[in-house]
Amino acid sequence: MPRPQRRFHTNSKKHKKVPETADDFLAAGIEYEESGDRWRPGDKLKAGRFYVRAIEAYQACLVRDPQAFDAAYNKARLHYQLAEQPNLLPNPTKELILRLLETALQEHHECLTMNPQNDDTIFNTAQVHTSLAEFWIDSGQQTHIQQIRGHFSSAIDMFQKCLASQQQQYDQFAGFGDLVPPPQVSSSSSQPMPDDSMDVDVDSEDEDTGGVSLGHHHGRQLPEESSESATSPPTEYAHVVEPVTISTLLDTTMALIHVYTLAFPHVFDQSELASTSATVEALLKERLEPLSKSLPERESDVCLALALLRCAQSEGQYRTAVSSLADWSQTIASCSWPSPATTSSLSAKADAHTSISLAALEAIPPDQMMAWKHYSFASASLGEATKLEATKAELYLARGDTDLMRSRLDGVEAAVKSRAVLRKNAGVYYRGAMKLGEGKIKIEGDVKDRMIKYEDGDETALVGLDERVARDVVADAVEEGVFGAEWMGRIGGGMDVGSDA
Repeated sequence: MPRPQRRFHTNSKKHKKVPETADDFLAAGIEYEESGDRWRPGDKLKAGRFYVRAIEAYQACLVRDPQAFDAAYNKARLHYQLAEQPNLLPNPTKELILRLLETALQEHHECLTMNPQNDDTIFNTAQVHTSLAEFWIDSGQQTHIQQIRGHFSSAIDMFQKCLASQQQQYDQFAGFGDLVPPPQVSSSSSQPMPDDSMDVDVDSEDEDTGGVSLGHHHGRQLPEESSESATSPPTEYAHVVEPVTISTLLDTTMALIHVYTLAFPHVFDQSELASTSATVEALLKERLEPLSKSLPERESDVCLALALLRCAQSEGQYRTAVSSLADWSQTIASCSWPSPATTSSLSAKADAHTSISLAALEAIPPDQMMAWKHYSFASASLGEATKLEATKAELYLARGDTDLMRSRLDGVEAAVKSRAVLRKNAGVYYRGAMKLGEGKIKIEGDVKDRMIKYEDGDETALVGLDERVARDVVADAVEEGVFGAEWMGRIGGGMDVGSDA
């Protein structure tokens, strides 16, 4: 989905000073955030520390001016960004991700209280609801089904509201013909935007702890406005509000389709599945088709979204006993996937094959041949993706998982014969992910490589492994069928893996 829009300004701060006023802290937050953007390609953890400082500065702004919408908006957006990109955090546990998502949701609703008609905020809030639904789905806990349904329902309602508002704005400019309406400019009083020629030093205070203190301003009480700042004329700056375009409408339409794609396999019974499918077909006919025809350069994105939607519908039909595994398999094969293929489309196609493989193993009786067939297709897709983007660590994690799952199919002769090779390859892929990745990906590659070595007889493989870090990786790996359930007892079940003793 598109990245949330920012509330940044277009001026340049000439002289740094200790922030005092709400506007000072807003400007400082923007400066911290831009510094994080510059560091992110090379040092994600340092970028994350800048983003945390930005959050604290925005919070300090809100303490002084509770109605500072820009600060509230940016703070909410950054909390969501940290939740969605855990590699920016030093120890991204599930508990922390959930806390960040819940904080982001609360803050976005607070923004809507300030400005109920702001389309960017409505869109972002829908995204957070979607991510929370995904979080609870990935947790594998069926006790949260009502929360999942609630988040999906809220996301759908908000995306629909956003789309209706955007369509109205677009229609207002229909008389311009092919002309794009000019950006809307609103002026307000504040300190100017900081100069981006120099980063602020965030490491000088927090380098030793590396901690993440989110959503609160820490440290000494800052002084109130000085007489000088109180009497100085405020600096004028401008918000540039981008006009709604056909591409904007397509983005929101595809975000709505993405919610339905996630929801189909998980929350609908047969009657709901039928009625929701009818709603989606109307959305495709009335919205997606005409929009996509106007933007041929987005054909690949639309093609992938449709393929994933059809696969999700077919999975939903299987899980509500409307159709069979064979029908689902045929849908995956008959979908029109993007051509030429991209890393994203190949990864998504591999995920579709993996989903049906897992379902085949959960069937009664399990269909291991069906699982082997689709795991093999998934492996082939990931291999093609690696050729296109050889340094993407996530691909190596996925290849390792896929080969390990193939090796566990003891009812398939080909799997038994190739088990040793598949396990060896999985270890190579995990080490590749560890070498290429950062943060959470690096940790996951390390833990899974150690798990393979332990299973292959290296009893020292788990020595020195931080159990707190490993627990989430192991739980997910067991849930996904990559490793056996016995690992839940090895990590967090009494085995000492935290020291050399």
